[in-house]
Formats: sequence, structure tokens, C-alpha cells
Amino acid sequence: MRVKDASEAFATAIDVREKCENPSIAAKLALLHVKHGLAIAERCRGNRTTAIFQLSALTRSCDDLLENADASQEIAIADRAVNSLERLADTYQFTPKPSKDELALSIAALEDALRRAEYSLARRGLLVESAGNIDDFVRLYLKLSIANAQLQELSAAKTQLDRAEKLHSTAQLLGSNRANDLVMQYAKYLC
Repeated sequence: MRVKDASEAFATAIDVREKCENPSIAAKLALLHVKHGLAIAERCRGNRTTAIFQLSALTRSCDDLLENADASQEIAIADRAVNSLERLADTYQFTPKPSKDELALSIAALEDALRRAEYSLARRGLLVESAGNIDDFVRLYLKLSIANAQLQELSAAKTQLDRAEKLHSTAQLLGSNRANDLVMQYAKYLC
């Protein structure tokens, strides 16, 4: 019942925000955050197809926003797109046994998320290995590795697992405790 209430609240917030005339890029980005929340609520309600459609539309909307954005806005938009793409990848696999096509779509979304995350860091003048969000990259590479292993693309899975392990080691040296050792072990098992 609470997820249904959340969906309704997100839908109401979207209606209110969409009535704004000549919204700024910041207001448009805030609207995308609310739409992201609705998509996740729909996924949690079991409306997987609707969530996939909404998350895909969010990514396209982020691309549209980039056309008139300044450098700081580009970073915020890229970060929004990365999160939506990661959730899109999760949603493609949000089934007991994802098909090969669903795994391929999940992989494409994760690869796009990684590309955009690296772009966002580059705009800030940071390297993945020195970023405060290194665990996010570990997680993305692990998800890619697992999806490729499920598709029996073991060479790609191993390459992504190696990258995740290197970043995970760096994260541990930097004192990070967020990287998930169990997921790392699972990915190693699959490869």
C-alpha cells in the first residue's frame, strides 16, 4: 500500500512541476528526479514494462537537457542519467530469469552509465581511482561482469571483474567500506 501511495504522490508532484511555465534547467532536472522516483515506485509495484519505458525516457530527457546546460549543470544531468541507467539495467534483470535480450539491454545501459559517470568525473577534473564515489564504479563493473557471465560472455565478464577488483583494492586502500565483498565473490564465482 505504501508504494501505491508513493506512486500517487510522485504523479501529483509531476503534474504540479509540469505546469511551471518556462522552467529553468534546475527545475527541469528536479522534475526528472521526481519522474525517476515514479519509475522506481512502478517497478516496485510490479509494473516492470512501465518502469523500463519511464527510465528510458528519463535518459533521453537528460540528453535533451544537455543541449542548453552549463558545465555545472552538465555534471548534475550526467549524474541523474547515470543513476537512471543503472536502475534501468536493474529493471531489465528484475525477473527470475532474464532473457538474453534483457541481459544485452542491461549491459548496454550499464556501459552507457559507466561512460557517463567517467564523463562526469572528467568534467570535475577527477580520476575514477581518486574519486569519493569509487564504490559506485566497483558496483557498475561488478554488475556488468555478472550480466556478461549470465550471457556466457566470459572474456568480457573477466575483464570487467578485473577492473572491479582493481578499483575495489584502491577503495580499500582509501579506507572505503562500502564496496561489497560478497558481490565480488559472486562475480568471481560466475567467471
